Amino acid sequence: MENSQVESEDEDDIYKENDETTPLASKMSKDCYGITPWLCITTLVCVCGSSYQFGYNIAVVNAPENVVKEYFSSQNTTMSDFVWSTAVSITAIGGLIGAMVGPGLADMFGRKNTLLWNNIIIIIGCIIVFLCRTATSTALLIIGRFIIGINNGINTVVVPIFLSEISPTHLRGAIGTLNQFGIVFGMLIAYILGLHQILGNSTGWAYLLSLSIIPAVIQFVILPCCPRSPRYLLIKLNKESLARQELRRLQGTYNIEQSISEMKQERESSESREGTLTILQLLKSKSLRYPLFLSILLQMSQQFSGINSVMYYSTSTFRKANISNPDEATCGTGVVSIVMVAISVLIIDRVGRRTLMLTGLGGMFLSYGVITIGYALEDEHDDLKYVAVVCTFVVLSFFQIGPGSIPWLMTAELFSQGPRPAASSIAGSVNWLSNFIVAVTFPSIQDLLYPYVFIVYMVFIVILWILIYIYLPETKGKTFQEISQELRRKCTQFINSDDDLNDN
Repeated sequence: MENSQVESEDEDDIYKENDETTPLASKMSKDCYGITPWLCITTLVCVCGSSYQFGYNIAVVNAPENVVKEYFSSQNTTMSDFVWSTAVSITAIGGLIGAMVGPGLADMFGRKNTLLWNNIIIIIGCIIVFLCRTATSTALLIIGRFIIGINNGINTVVVPIFLSEISPTHLRGAIGTLNQFGIVFGMLIAYILGLHQILGNSTGWAYLLSLSIIPAVIQFVILPCCPRSPRYLLIKLNKESLARQELRRLQGTYNIEQSISEMKQERESSESREGTLTILQLLKSKSLRYPLFLSILLQMSQQFSGINSVMYYSTSTFRKANISNPDEATCGTGVVSIVMVAISVLIIDRVGRRTLMLTGLGGMFLSYGVITIGYALEDEHDDLKYVAVVCTFVVLSFFQIGPGSIPWLMTAELFSQGPRPAASSIAGSVNWLSNFIVAVTFPSIQDLLYPYVFIVYMVFIVILWILIYIYLPETKGKTFQEISQELRRKCTQFINSDDDLNDN
């Protein structure tokens, strides 16, 4: 442990000697506004490795359900609906565990090292899942999916932290949103590979469920070459020369001194007011209750917006519309998601996080209303089923432009270095727990309320939209220190107003 956090003075000197760049490189860095090859490579490795894993392993179980059950039945091993649903949902339990421990590991070993060694976890999980076919063991399938879930949980909380810490302030929104791009890209690949003509069949399903081992191996090879988090090096390890070196690799000479100065201010603030907080200390801190409330609110808005219910409904909706191959239409939802996330990446640092969050939830609310009308009147007006199909894509579009990516991004933005790991643990756990609640309750809601299922989520969206409109500040273009100071002021006002009410 001490070796991972304490570097020799000789190494510091080496970094100082190599800290200069050529005038040409300096000019290129300024012209590119802090965009360097290493920033692009590091972001790409995280997005196409860690974020991709999460999306792929969520979506990969949608297509092969019937062929997996048929295979085990042919081998005289019964796979009931309960066993299959356990294999599908167990990743949420693993994800909850991963989300709880991930930020602590990132604070202990570093962001990059945590993501690096997390690949070992998913490699083990993929091997176990693959062996379940040879061993004809449903238990191996469940165990492997659980281990994969732990990897996913760690990725969901550590990747946003890492991306936010390596990004220049003016690019933090776009780079942070690329996390969601990796997720939806993984989902699209899972949909495509899950087609019956490719791997969603009796001979290919084991490869399909374990194929995410490939990006894990690739990331394990490339990630060691990538820069570490400058903020972690300076604020946590107090290694300014190392932080300066990594910062230069990430953004050239663009605003280096300003970035270093801002990190030092954050370090002084963290050490004097917060330090490195545990989850319990964070929960007890009055000054941090406001940003913690916002983080939990954002994570709940992502899951209780009902997006998973839309995904559950998509195939049946396409079937009702007499679409010949609903599985291929489901691939279309993946394409739409990628396009909308790409748009979000381009506009988030111009439009702002708060605006996109409110727009996304508002658009989902209106779309749910149209879908509900379509389902309620489809027997009287047959053409309304096509309206429901269109609105399915519209709901996904609004989700991806706001609630899909912004909660993870803003959770990392709302806290300074000291409380950020504990806050990410709490927020990530809330997300996975909310995910599990929605997944467990949806079948009952569907049976009880059809065709008015989405009214439940419309109510949630109204409540969440109002809370976000009232309490969520805009973080666009602000440094971590500026965000922290603004939230402290709001928290003080909130506490004072609460005390006044108690006095009266």
